Amino acid sequence: MTSQDASLPAFSVPPARAGNHSAEVVAGPRGPVAFYHFIYEARRGRRLLVLKLDHYGDFLIGLPALKKLRETFAADHITLVCGSWNAELARRLDLADEVRTYDFFPENAAFWTGRPYEGLRRFCEVCRGQFDIAIDLRADEDTRFLLEHVDAGTRCGIGLRARYPFLDIVLPPQFEQRESEGRWISIGPDRFESRMPSRTPFFHENDFSVTNTHLVYGPYILLPQASLRAHFGLRLVSSFPQLSRVKIVIDATRASGDEAVATGRVSWDHSGEPRGATLDFTNDDPAALYEFRIHARGRPIRSRLRFFGVRIEQIGGSTARFKRAELHIGEQLSQLADLIGQRMGSLYSPELLARRPASFEMTGGEASANRIVVSPLSNSELRDWGMANYRRLISLLLDRTDCRIVLVGSAAQRRQLDRLIE
Repeated sequence: MTSQDASLPAFSVPPARAGNHSAEVVAGPRGPVAFYHFIYEARRGRRLLVLKLDHYGDFLIGLPALKKLRETFAADHITLVCGSWNAELARRLDLADEVRTYDFFPENAAFWTGRPYEGLRRFCEVCRGQFDIAIDLRADEDTRFLLEHVDAGTRCGIGLRARYPFLDIVLPPQFEQRESEGRWISIGPDRFESRMPSRTPFFHENDFSVTNTHLVYGPYILLPQASLRAHFGLRLVSSFPQLSRVKIVIDATRASGDEAVATGRVSWDHSGEPRGATLDFTNDDPAALYEFRIHARGRPIRSRLRFFGVRIEQIGGSTARFKRAELHIGEQLSQLADLIGQRMGSLYSPELLARRPASFEMTGGEASANRIVVSPLSNSELRDWGMANYRRLISLLLDRTDCRIVLVGSAAQRRQLDRLIE
């Protein structure tokens, strides 16, 4: 990235750290140049914060992932934050250097209201300090927001980057599905992002203290290619529901909400049951992630809206429905641990790079452990950037950074690569 203006910078400055890279801007011969470092320094003595706030059963499921993190970061300090009921087991298994407790959930799940059992202030006290890496080791996304309140250089978790832009290392959620008997897909209220003040495992409820906004949205799932009908589980608790002046609009979208595939307005009968709380649409893209939303406008007196989830019905065709068949939760957590290890370590072992042809390495200054691998040729003039540009880039890298540059190419390209190191 260059500019004709030699002033620094002549373009918007990239963030010092974003996504899974860090960046810096240096002065180049024709203007400022932004360097993006996609591998963090693999050093010893880093501080990790691992959140594992599940109940006992899910804690046991996550033990292989915790063990993987302990092995990957054996020379680093790991602080594990877990529910108070899991602390003794965590210490006995030597999963971390330090174990702290925070009860996001009550020990008895029957008392879960959808809100943190212990407040956010308590969480910040427990997770005080600076960390190099913070990890939410939970497949469900209800605890992901906690990472925003941790002072960490790198935040890691499972989810969509569009929903959690503060995550630096993200393992995408996986909702692969397979056919089974029946024609229904049930999506419980806990799968949705909700602004409703009261949330239980069975329904969410709004007293219209929150209104003129989307009350519910999510959960960004894959659906079968078919004609579908979405049934919204809604109920208006009011003395005269059919006379309520509240406006409830439901819609189904994809492409992160940019493409609406169906929308409708809900009315109510005398018992508070909804009329028009269904949306028909056709899914023609098996890779599309679908979102279902509820928007409220108005503030009716002494009224409450309850949301019980969404059911997806396949209309016509085969009687088979699609059943979740994604990876087991424990396997997802282990994948996240593996991904973090790869992103935070060296991609290439010293033994592998030691086998390279010696003439294909350029070293700037004294020998350096930092290597930049450059593959300048693709056998396509349309795709190639140009050897002159690579020569200037390599010269700049050797002059400005402490690194070794390794050139990669086929045997037939060796003569062209030799010209770069002359």
